[in-house]
Amino acid sequence: MAVGLATVGGCTDPSTVVGFDEADPGARIRAIQQAGGQEDRQSLGKLIEALDSDDPAVRFLAVRALEKRTGQTFGYEHFASRSDREAAMKSWQDWFERTKS
Repeated sequence: MAVGLATVGGCTDPSTVVGFDEADPGARIRAIQQAGGQEDRQSLGKLIEALDSDDPAVRFLAVRALEKRTGQTFGYEHFASRSDREAAMKSWQDWFERTKS
């Protein structure tokens, strides 16, 4: 699965601006990958929001980026049903609120 994701992420011109809300899936994936290496709080919030995506690839990359930055997953599984993911998403949201500076 990761091989396919890397291929999708490489299909977009790397010189273009990317964001979490882009229509192009490759741009969204690249935004998540970039956020995994950043230190700003805003990108953490965007990664947490991405956990609720309809796209399982986006969810997978978002939780891996969050884990890379925080060392946590809160039991989130990208492949679980939405109802099964909700408790972990709530834990992420609660954590984000608790860690405000």
